[in-house]
Amino acid sequence: MKEDHSYQCQFGTCVQSSLPVLVAQVYGPEQLNKLVAESDYIVNALPVTEATLGVMDARAIASMKHNAVFSNVGRGKTVDETALIQGKL
Repeated sequence: MKEDHSYQCQFGTCVQSSLPVLVAQVYGPEQLNKLVAESDYIVNALPVTEATLGVMDARAIASMKHNAVFSNVGRGKTVDETALIQGKL
């Protein structure tokens, strides 16, 4: 595991940090299809909002690996369930 040896400054005092780097990559919403194509496990924990409604659409589901595990613990309307059933069963 890599370590981040950066300096953390707060209230005029700086100390060197030796925290492990736990995140290898960060993806934005526009990179969802790339993210799911690279993932073995996908967990959807999204609330239903204007931005998340149907976010796991047919294109995202088609991008998933054939053996990927998909777990939806979020709201149902964020996933196109018909596309999920047709594409993954």
